Amino acid sequence: MSGVTVRSGPHRAIKTEFRGPTDHHDSRIIATVLGSGKRFTFEWIDQLDPSTNFDQAAIQACEAMGWKGELVGASVNGGGYIYVLSGGHRGS
Repeated sequence: MSGVTVRSGPHRAIKTEFRGPTDHHDSRIIATVLGSGKRFTFEWIDQLDPSTNFDQAAIQACEAMGWKGELVGASVNGGGYIYVLSGGHRGS
């Protein structure tokens, strides 16, 4: 046995990506709820470190969705983070 287990069940995921400033927008994070197409935009806060900015965006997206539970995140190649919410969630 490898010591790794896969827990199937009601998991939900959010992908966060950084978007730099444009002529019309300041720097921001786009949080996409995977599987639903719902997207949320959050201000990039310069006083926070990058990982905290991504974490806060994922937390706020979960709150907007009415989700509760344990959120686990990891950075991905190409930028951004993937977060999986596991167990105890409610909402849409």
